[in-house]
Order: sequence, then C-alpha cells, then structure tokens
Amino acid sequence: MFKPKMIENQNNLHCQNKHGQPVHLVVLDPKLDKKQRLLCTDCMENFESDAKTIGVKKIIQIIEDNIKQTMSDLEGITQQTVQQLQICKRNIQELKAYFMKLFDSLISIAEEWTQNLFTLIQQSKQYNLYDESWMAKLLIILNQYIQDKDKVNFNEIKQKFTNIICSIHPQKRKIRLKLIDYSVKQSVGCQDIVFDSSGSIIVSTQSKDIKVWSFLNGKIQLTNILQGLLNGFNVQFIVRNRILLFQVTRPQDAGNNRTQVIGQVHNLIKNIKICNLIYYFLEVMINQLKYGRLILIKNIDIHLLLYQHYNEVLALSLNQSETLLVSCAGDDNEIIIGKEENKLNEIYNIEGIKYNKIYNDDGYKLV
Repeated sequence: MFKPKMIENQNNLHCQNKHGQPVHLVVLDPKLDKKQRLLCTDCMENFESDAKTIGVKKIIQIIEDNIKQTMSDLEGITQQTVQQLQICKRNIQELKAYFMKLFDSLISIAEEWTQNLFTLIQQSKQYNLYDESWMAKLLIILNQYIQDKDKVNFNEIKQKFTNIICSIHPQKRKIRLKLIDYSVKQSVGCQDIVFDSSGSIIVSTQSKDIKVWSFLNGKIQLTNILQGLLNGFNVQFIVRNRILLFQVTRPQDAGNNRTQVIGQVHNLIKNIKICNLIYYFLEVMINQLKYGRLILIKNIDIHLLLYQHYNEVLALSLNQSETLLVSCAGDDNEIIIGKEENKLNEIYNIEGIKYNKIYNDDGYKLV
C-alpha cells in the first residue's frame, strides 16, 4: 500500500507572523487566507476566533486517509480501463491484419484484371474471317434492338397476357341462395340431416326417430319413419347390389319379410344412444369405405352387445377393417369391444367383450 507524500516539508511551514517556531494549529476559517490559518505557539497566545481549530498532525492524517481512499477507488477504475484498452488494442491489431489481407487481395485482383485487359487487347488484334462475318450480322441486330427498345412497352404486353389468362378461366360468381320450401316442420330439434350421394334422399332425426325423405324437383316429401327402437329389437345391416341397407326386426319376426327398410347409406350408423330403455339413432353418416368396400353386418342384437353397460351408451363405431365394433357408456367408465365371430356370405356376427377403466368417458363419438 502506497503512502501519500506531502510536497511541502513540515519543518518549512511557518505562521503568518513568521515567529520561526513550528506550526501546531490550523484554523478552519474560510474567511482567512490560507497562510493566515497556520498558528505557532506564540500566535496561539493572542489568537481568538469562533472558527474550529485542529492540530497540524491531525489534519495531515485526515488528508492522507482521504487520498488513500481516493487512490484505491482510482486504481480499481484504472485497472479495469487498462484491461478494456488492452482488449481494444488486440481487436484493432486483428482488424489491421484483416484489412491488410483485404488490401493485398484487392491489389492482386487489380493486377490480374490489368493483365487480362492486356491479354484481351492482344487477342483483339487477331480475327477470324468466318467469325467476323457472323459478328457483323449480330452487330446490326444489336443496333436495331438498341434503337427499338424504348418503343416496346413490356407492361402493356404483360397486361395483354394477363387478360388472356383471365378470359380462359371461368369468372367467379357470387352464390345466391333461394328458398324453395319451408312447409315441413317438426316440434323437436333435428340433431343431424344428410343427403345420399345422388342428392335425392334425405335422412334426418327427430328425437328417437329417424325420418327418410324424397327430394325431387325441389320438392321434399316424407317417405318413411323409423320410430324409437324398443327393447327386443335387433339392428340388421345387409347388402343389396353393393349398397348397404339397414333395417329393424323383432326377434319373433326373424325369417319373414316383415322388415322395415329405412334407406340406403354407405356407412354404419356412427352413434347409437340408450336412454330410459329406448334405443334411438343420434347421427347418420354417409361415407364410402376404402376401395368402395361397404360395411356388411347382420343380426346385431343390441341387448347382446350392450347388456353389460349400466349407464347410457354414448357412442358406437366400427373399425376400418370391419372386424371390431366398439361401444362406450358414460359414468361407469367402460367400453365394450365386439369382435368378429364367424364369416358367412359376406355377413359378420358380433360377440361382445368387455374392458373396464377407460381413460375418458366424456366423449360422444368413437372414431
């Protein structure tokens, strides 16, 4: 640690009256001249002042302590500044080296360019008779283009091409809907409504019933109603001419022709709900399966399939390979998977298998 050094020699300090004695006291009065503030022993005998006084050694100690603190702070700042300057110096040296390489590269490029120009001049002094004859024609065409380039309006040509393209494509028109008929009404809401692929058959829902309508020449007419499925009914899916039909039969009616064909659809009814022991269809989906293959199911007994559920059945779905039929119920947190039991004449029978503890029972559709 450095020690502050006073420029003046303490022995050479004299009072204002120059008594020739050592100075012992300092008067801290800003009104006095700096030389008048120093007092020796003789000066103190007749000195009188309201200002504060302090001994010479004490004030020297205070000054040196302040200098030490200031120098300590200054050294820290100086050291940090020196380090930053060293980093800046290294960066400048690296930048200098980079620019030196860049300038050397530019000089090399200029020299090579100059040499190429001289070489080109030497080559221009020689000519080929055959090439020059074609060159003259090219020069004529080039000069003609230079003269006519201002006359060509490229924007106008571009606009003409755009107009041609727009005239080829049909113009978009706004679709305006026209009311055909609103005479058909029902007292309860319709959960779903779909058209068949031909657009002539409409299937809609009303509570637990399914309605089939004909739609021809803008007129809609009710053709059939499938009322809510009661206990003891079987759901049957059959195929006629590669078009899937679904029908409802009572067990005692099996084997006779008293079946109710509801309509032609291309996929299984996706959701079947059970509520207060009454079965009804919630949603009808018309889709064609992969490669045009249709769902083929016969004699699906709802009781055999769903008897293990203790609460409302929320959803029913068939897998894409048509080998599994899955149903799920709310609150009891379970699903039932029906698997293929046998195959006969493109008809599947379903056997129920129960699995408990599914992760989510809030869904309303199995896909």
